[in-house]
Amino acid sequence: MGVSIFNAVSAIGGGITLVTGTLPVPKDLLRHTPFESYVIPGLCLGVVIGGSAIVGAVALLSHARSLPVSWTGQVSSSRATIRVAAMRHR
Repeated sequence: MGVSIFNAVSAIGGGITLVTGTLPVPKDLLRHTPFESYVIPGLCLGVVIGGSAIVGAVALLSHARSLPVSWTGQVSSSRATIRVAAMRHR
């Protein structure tokens, strides 16, 4: 459960910094992507990754059956797959 909470806090924090621009990330990293700014990636990070981690943490706290927890794992696995595909694209 601690890992889910840490993942949620870091993803939501990272999403906020990307959307607001408080973390100076070079725009060159977006060169081979369909994005012109970090707003959409930041929203995806905060809402999709952070939100799914919150769902997983709540499911663990409430002793819910495996659906929300496995859904959280699937979202994280999908994120890893997309990152690998994006690195190959460069």
